[in-house]
Amino acid sequence: MKIVVAGAAGYLGRQLCDALVAAGNSVVGLVRPESNTLGFPPAVDVRKVTHWQSAALAPLLDGADAVVNLVGLQGGDEVPSHVIREANIAVPSEVAGAAAGRVGRFVQVSSVRVYGVRQRLPITEYTAPSPNSEYGRAKLEAEAHISRILPKQAVVLRLSEVYGPGDHRSMLARLVKLLARRPRAIPGNGENLVHPCYISDAVQGIVSAIATEVGGTFLVAGPRPVCMGSIINQCATRLGVPLPTIRLPVVPLVALAYACGYLRYAGVDIPLTVSRVQTLCDSRSYDASYSHRILRFQPRIEIETGLPLLIESLLKEGYVTTRS
Repeated sequence: MKIVVAGAAGYLGRQLCDALVAAGNSVVGLVRPESNTLGFPPAVDVRKVTHWQSAALAPLLDGADAVVNLVGLQGGDEVPSHVIREANIAVPSEVAGAAAGRVGRFVQVSSVRVYGVRQRLPITEYTAPSPNSEYGRAKLEAEAHISRILPKQAVVLRLSEVYGPGDHRSMLARLVKLLARRPRAIPGNGENLVHPCYISDAVQGIVSAIATEVGGTFLVAGPRPVCMGSIINQCATRLGVPLPTIRLPVVPLVALAYACGYLRYAGVDIPLTVSRVQTLCDSRSYDASYSHRILRFQPRIEIETGLPLLIESLLKEGYVTTRS
């Protein structure tokens, strides 16, 4: 198969290109002009795209059997809304427009952020989305746009938090970095559930979606949810650092984060954001049985296996240190 991966230079995009090439596919990777293209397999045809409009993209999709759209920008309260909407709605819609009439399969990689917070668990594909962030709202709107443009060809994958070696941006990577600083306090009581997905499992979910002719929306998550307190304990043990002894209550911390948002609008750089607090403290788990049944998606990497690999990668790269 000839497969075009839009947004190929990101963490997930590179891993996906590796897997597709290893499986014998012809792969075209679309990246931004400023993207670092070192490290791609020689078999990947990397194209730097300056104009992400459908007319300019269409020739790059000629002859493709499938397109995977990974173009997007993760962002919290600190990222301007127009930047998030451009990256997560406008550009993916142009990619879908270019695919219309040319490609038989279009995989839109979305996010579980469309569900927002404080949902009844476990979350399924039938859970009503209620995004609480600009990023979640943009991802949900992009799903609707692409489904209208490609009603028969599009499949939407809502991925949970993806992590693994080489990851610097996920909630887990940032948590490791935080704990390596030996903080005395941390948000939440640690009783909330989180449900991350190891990178190889996420790639397998996308590959399964390419190979399946069924459309619709599917959840892609790890084998099982895990208590945040357990993850914190595992991280601290692996890093050889003490556990935080003070648990900061969530409600006043969220109120403080909202107040910090006003200061941020005034130009004050404050790392405390509502989205970061909720990412650490909200409880979430996903029932991906529909994906298992239809896509044959079967995640394999448990957090006890994947988390040490992430930590070792971060230590080896010097992204975190454990100096006192």
